[in-house]
Amino acid sequence: VLDEASMVDEVLLNDLKGYELPILAVGDHGQLPPVMGSLNLMSAPMIRLEKIHRQAEGDPIVQMSLRAREGKAVLCGDYGTVKKVGRKRTEEIVEKYGADIDGAGMVLCGTNATRAALNQLLRARKGFTDARPMPGERVICLRNRREQGLFNGLTGELVSITQYESNPNYAQAKVKLDTGLEWEGVMRLDQFGMAKTIQVFERNVELFDWGYALTVHKSQGSEAPGVVVFDECGWMETEDLRRRWKYTAYTRASERLLIVG
Repeated sequence: VLDEASMVDEVLLNDLKGYELPILAVGDHGQLPPVMGSLNLMSAPMIRLEKIHRQAEGDPIVQMSLRAREGKAVLCGDYGTVKKVGRKRTEEIVEKYGADIDGAGMVLCGTNATRAALNQLLRARKGFTDARPMPGERVICLRNRREQGLFNGLTGELVSITQYESNPNYAQAKVKLDTGLEWEGVMRLDQFGMAKTIQVFERNVELFDWGYALTVHKSQGSEAPGVVVFDECGWMETEDLRRRWKYTAYTRASERLLIVG
């Protein structure tokens, strides 16, 4: 049984086919397809479940997510558990709606540039002003290392970190992952705050970044009671992808949703 099947790319699907067992793929056909490749396993499901169970059907989060899925606009306003506000400079939004952001389990955006800017602003709100990652900070894994229980998009808390004097771009660190696993090893420090993932694949060196803000692609498969979405998907190539982006972003929230856009 393959859950969150909308996230499965061709490489993973071929691995699973190698077991030569029947596969039951379950997922949400309205969500984003994988970043890599052209496969969209949930583009035309054989069976569609239409009744919503996560929230009551009249819940504002459900209504807004359905509007997004249908390509309809969501106007600025207060809808109860959903609120939409106009987009200003990121610094102004973080200052004005700081209480909503502090109480959110996820802060989501569309571009890595916004993610990097948000991470710095949200770090500062929590009192982390050092340029280097510090114990107690939220981090996100950026590379799959299955044998160590690390997967791209997995988040956790930095428990300890010791920078190498001989090479300041590396540190010995310990991370308590949200899965309950505790990882310990070497991480690159020059990845933190970068808009793009370093493409040098060094053996036994892991890539992490600050995890206060995530892109919507990285958030698939997760949910939180409170979610803040910086609605920026105009750069996506097609209207279908833009609808999927908004629907995926809005449905990460189970209780409260703040849309900035």
